[in-house]
Parts: sequence; structure tokens; C-alpha cells
Amino acid sequence: MTLLINDNHSQLLAVIEKLKGEGIEKDVDLPKLVVCGEQKAGKSSTLEAISGLQFPADDALCTRFPTEITTEHGPYARLSATITPSSSRPQVEQEQMKTYWPKETSLDQLGSIIDQARKVLGVGGPRQPAFVNDILHIKASAPNLTQASITDLPGLFHGHGDHQNAEDGPLVREMVRSFIRQPRTIILAVLSAEIERTSQEITKMVSDEDPDGVRTLGIITNPDAAVKRPSRAASYVNLLLGNDRQKLVFGWHVIRNRDQQQLQDGISTAERDRFEAECLSQAPWNKVPTDRKGRPSLLIRLAEIMYFWTIKEAPGIIDDVERVADSYRHRLSQLRTSTTLGNEADVREKLFAVEHNFRDLLRQAISGHYSNPAFFSKKKVFQLRSQLEVYVERFETEINTSGTKLGFVNVDWKETDTKLDHPLGMAYDMWSAEIIQKMQERSIGIGPLKIDFVSDIFYDYTAPWPTLIQSLLESLCSETTTCLTHILHHVTGEQSALTSILKENLIDPEIARLHQEFSKSIHANVPAHSIRAPLMLSDREMDKVVRKGREIAQRIQVMNTIGKHFNIDVELTGKSWSTLRLPPTAIKSPADADTLRDTFVGHMDLERSASIEVIEAVLELYEREKRRMLGVLDFGSIQRHFLTPLSDVVPLNTFPKFAGQALKATEEDLDIRAQRTELTERLSILEQAVQELQALQGSCEDTCP
Repeated sequence: MTLLINDNHSQLLAVIEKLKGEGIEKDVDLPKLVVCGEQKAGKSSTLEAISGLQFPADDALCTRFPTEITTEHGPYARLSATITPSSSRPQVEQEQMKTYWPKETSLDQLGSIIDQARKVLGVGGPRQPAFVNDILHIKASAPNLTQASITDLPGLFHGHGDHQNAEDGPLVREMVRSFIRQPRTIILAVLSAEIERTSQEITKMVSDEDPDGVRTLGIITNPDAAVKRPSRAASYVNLLLGNDRQKLVFGWHVIRNRDQQQLQDGISTAERDRFEAECLSQAPWNKVPTDRKGRPSLLIRLAEIMYFWTIKEAPGIIDDVERVADSYRHRLSQLRTSTTLGNEADVREKLFAVEHNFRDLLRQAISGHYSNPAFFSKKKVFQLRSQLEVYVERFETEINTSGTKLGFVNVDWKETDTKLDHPLGMAYDMWSAEIIQKMQERSIGIGPLKIDFVSDIFYDYTAPWPTLIQSLLESLCSETTTCLTHILHHVTGEQSALTSILKENLIDPEIARLHQEFSKSIHANVPAHSIRAPLMLSDREMDKVVRKGREIAQRIQVMNTIGKHFNIDVELTGKSWSTLRLPPTAIKSPADADTLRDTFVGHMDLERSASIEVIEAVLELYEREKRRMLGVLDFGSIQRHFLTPLSDVVPLNTFPKFAGQALKATEEDLDIRAQRTELTERLSILEQAVQELQALQGSCEDTCP
């Protein structure tokens, strides 16, 4: 018997099963029926009632792992099974389990097939886990089967048993939750009428995962045993009549499954339904409407629920399937394109033309003079010269703004400065104190400048330089590689394999060579931070540094001392001491200013004066070495050492030498061909499924509640 709501129902079920067959459920939450409940609540019997298959009576077999049953109406009785291994298993085990295929294909061998799967999964035996997360998929077809798909989960339990212990309980609970929390899953919560509803853990679990009760159908079993407790039976009847405070949108249903004796006798489905009808016609179950009791009406309800639920969820399913389809399209785009280039002579001739076009476009990219402006306007990456100019300008800016460890660069002391502080401000004073500490640590006394100490401070001050230089070189090489690769891809007719061969054998090695040679040239003309070689100052530079340092030290220290002495702010309007401005009460004539100066010069802090000379020497070195470095790395130098040599990166008649290698590489190997075929087929299935879902969604707008 196949229960279909309308003509679209069969097609809708087929689309969902087709998507399941693609293994898409790991990425897309598809509508499904899931049976859950306590152990001994009658889950497997409920599954049997819905599917029409007879399961083994031994719960140890079919409740140790999730079991998905798919049944369909067909002319012949047949059965197959597969395993979806848990991702937590080692890869070797996963591959072995994917090859599982049962020996039996007869419907009456279902118990044997489940037992085989248990052994393959290594569950339930001595020293084996009691439960596993792997999923057994059973697909059955027969003339008398109902079209359905439903998953049975291990039962919830507390305490110990023959094949389980209390420690397994949390694993089973999380396994059940992982299924029923999926937002498109219809939960079939099985409760035994023998036990109070509130005493059955599944009640709270379902309430947690489906708090609004919008996707749960409650199924009550063992109604014959409940009549021994009238109050308990009455409470379940109230559920069936919709009198519960926490109502389920899909409501409740009661069924009476085969008992142990009937299972042993192997009574037919017709006999089972007769016994059930007789039981449910008696009090108090006779109060329950016929559409809420018995197996036949349950099948109709499930068919309606799944049909309308799937149509309701169709927009989200379509979006999710499209997302997976996009991932397939991306993977296809990454596979090498199959290309027929002809024989080796044909390839060699083609490569002559490719090389000519490549050299022509490369020459234009380097010079910045475009005889083919349409091509070079497509992407900025083709405009190599202008792109490298941008990097050079950016490098100079970074040197001037981020090229020093202290976070500032040298600023000359202008005649217009009126404050006694050095233009570098507070950082200058802090730097001076740090240098004094280093001089003390290295036992450097007061006296002539120690050039090795000055060099060390300089290298500390310009610590960012090596990183900035390396970043510039890498950017130049990366941008050049990208430009040349794009040009190659264009002139080869976008043949990825041919582009890869020429890039790996010609472009990459040549750019690496240019990078190495240019690096040597740079490092020969800029300070060697790695070895911290001493940097020399000329006599003229040394005199300038000492004179300027002493002048700054005197100005800062004398003025600060005077200010503290008189408790006033002291200003100097120019470089001459005669411009010293003090309150009238402190000084009466310019001669007094000179006397005051001479008095306080004797109180000079010699360590501070020495540290300022070191700073001025470092700043002098900084200006000199920065000019030299920016000269080595200006665009003219880039052109001489990098761009001009780049024009000879491909000597004449080089491309044709790779004809044989190109021919071999462009002959697509079997593995890539198989991948493309599989992805293309799977993409076609997904695209067709999307179209069918969209059509079904549109046709059901007037019929869905």
C-alpha cells in the first residue's frame, strides 16, 4: 500500500530521496521522520508498523546505532543496506565501512543484515562499545510496502543492562539530541502508556529541542497494558483529545503493536491491524477519534505531515541545495581543462605564436606604453609598471612614517622654534634617559663618541627597515608574477595546464633569480642590520654632531635649571643667548644674562650631554643612510635592476622547447576526468532537484494549509 496525498506527493518524495542519495545531508538539513523514546517503549515496533518490515525482537541488534529505513512500492521484493561511518572514526575504518554490502537481499533476512552491520561496526560485543554514531541505511522495496523514510534511534535508558552500563547513557542522549534538534526533522516521540508521561525522559528532551511543539507527533504505545491503571489511561486519552496544556501542533496518536507472542507466531499485517482495532475500540480508547488511533490512520497522518512540512520548508531547502551546487561549480572550475593540442609539431608551432604574443605584451607592461590599450585596461594587474610605482611610493611613505622604532623621524631644529625642548618632544627626553642607562650598562664613560655604540643605537632606531625592505621586494616579485601569469593565461587561450608549465619552468625561476640579485645589490648599499657593522661618520659630520649636540644640551639643561631656580617659564627667541627672556626682577641687563648663563653652565649634566651627542649622531646617520637607501630603492633603481632585466625573462625560441611536456600535461589523466564526470553528474542532479522543488512549491501554494 502506497499512501500519496496527491499527484505531486510521489514526485516530492522522489526528489528528497534523490538528494539523500547524493549524500547531501551532511551539508543540507532535509526533512525526515525520527523515532525516539525510552528503551522498551515500543520504538522498533512503531518503526515496524510504519515501514511494514518485520524487525528482530532482540533490541540489542537494532537499537545500538541509528538505523534509517527507506521503503518504497515496487514490483519485486528486494533489500539493500549501506553504512555512513561517523566522522570521528579513523579514515581507514571509514573507507572500509563505506564498502559494506549485505550478502542477503531477502526481506525476511532483515535481522541477519542488521547483525552483519553490528559486527562491521564493532558494537555490542565483548570489549566493544555499546553504542556508536554510525548510521545504517536500509532500503526495501516490495509490492505491499508503504512509501516512507524513517530513522530509529537508540532508546534512552538509566542504569545497567546486559549490553550497556550507566556511562553509555549520556552518549545515547547526545546522539538522540543531535538528530531531533535539526530544525527540519519531524520528531515521533514514542511514549509507553504503561508509564507516566512525566516519568519518561523523552518528554522533557522533546520539549527542550522543540519548545513550541511545531514539529513533534506524539505516539502512544501499549494501550492494552494501560487499562490496568484507569487514571493513567485517562491522562493519555486527554492527550489524544487535545486537552493537554502543552499542545503539539501535530497532536498525538495511539497504536497497539504486536506483543511478544504475536511476534513469535508471525501474524500477518492484516491480523495485526484487526487485533489493534479490537483493542482500541474498548474503553477508554473508544473515546479517541478514528483518525488519531491505529496504524492505518497513522500512515495517512504521517504522509500528510511530511508532504506539507516539506513544501513549507522548500524555500530553505532550495537555498541550501543551491549553496552546495555552487561549491560543486567552484570545484569544477578548479579542475584542469581537457584540451587537445594535436601532435608535438602542432604544439611547437602554437608555442612560437604564444611566445611572440607574450613577449609583446610583457614589453608593453614594462614600458607603460600600450599599443593594445583595450587589453591593458581590463585589469590593473596587467599594468605592471604603474603597479610597481605604487609600491615604491608606498615604501617611501612607510619609511618616513613607520621606519623608526621610536615611532618618529628626525625633524631639524628650525630658527623659529621658541621652546627650549627639542622638536622631538617628550620622546627625545625618554630616549636620552634610555641611552644614559645603556652607557652605564656598557661602562661607556664621558668623552669622545664611541662609533660602535652610536651604530648599535642607530640599528635599534631603524629596526623596521629590514622588514620594510623585504616587504617591498616580496610585493614587487608577487605583483610581477601575478602580471606575467595573467598574460600567460591570456596568450595560451586560458589553458591552465600550459600556463602552469611555462610559469613553473620559466617565470618562477627567473623572478626568483631577479629577486636574489636585486637583494644582493640592496644589501650592499644599505646598513646591514643582521651583522650590525659599525657605521663611520666623516670628520665634518662628527664636528657637526658634537657642536649641535653640545648646543642642544646646553640650551635644554641651562634653561631648565634657570627656570627651576627662579620658578618661572624660560623662553629663548633665537639661538643667541642675548635673546634670553627673563622677568625684570631676575635680570637687569644683557650682561647679567651672560653672567647667569656662565654660572649655570658649570652645573651641566655631562651624562645627559653625552647622550644627546649620541642621539644627534644617530639622527645624522639616519638622514644620510635613509637618503642612500631611498636612492637604491627609488623607481629608477627598480627599473635598472628589476624591470629591464625582466624583459629578457623569456629568451627567443624558449616556449617551443616545452612542446613535449605541454602535450603530455594537457592530456587529462583519468582521475581528473573521473572527478569532472562525477561532479558534473552530481551538479546536474542538484540543479534538477532545485527546479523540481520550485515547480512543486508553486503548484502547492493553493493546496497547502
